[in-house]
Amino acid sequence: MLRKIFAVVFLMVLAAACARENATPSAPTLKNLDRRFTEPATEKPFSAIVSPSTVSPCSLDGVNDRPAAEKNIVGEKSKVILSGWAADMLNQVAADEMWIEISGPSTVYLKASGSTEKRPDVASYFNNPAMLETGWRIYANLSSLASGDYLLRVIMRTGTKTLICDTKRRLILE
Repeated sequence: MLRKIFAVVFLMVLAAACARENATPSAPTLKNLDRRFTEPATEKPFSAIVSPSTVSPCSLDGVNDRPAAEKNIVGEKSKVILSGWAADMLNQVAADEMWIEISGPSTVYLKASGSTEKRPDVASYFNNPAMLETGWRIYANLSSLASGDYLLRVIMRTGTKTLICDTKRRLILE
């Protein structure tokens, strides 16, 4: 009788271990997703921003996973997703460091470096494989900003040069 009980318990433990091994990861909870939405900085990210040396191309392609328009209305300021690309075209490379400047009733900065995304469309357009890693995506909590009209620029640092790009896009925070 003891052997049967031991065998049943052993099989139950083995089945539980196998089920856990093959389980698919659970979807992230809203609480975990909220941790990705970072607060913007109010100070300029590096001193060279004072006088950018060159203008370089970039694009704000998406706001909250929708194609970006000239004016983008944002109702929920605590969860804003911005995406696009930026490159140092003089040196034909991705920037070493990138920040998004959001300027309106107040000015703040969001760090885009460290969130590089592959952009085969950009590399193909410029016919340059070095442009593959020029994409960026930022999850921002802009709830500290007053409602209003904000302009977006990309500020890049490559080596000792500071590059700037006007996305020609706006966020309308409600």
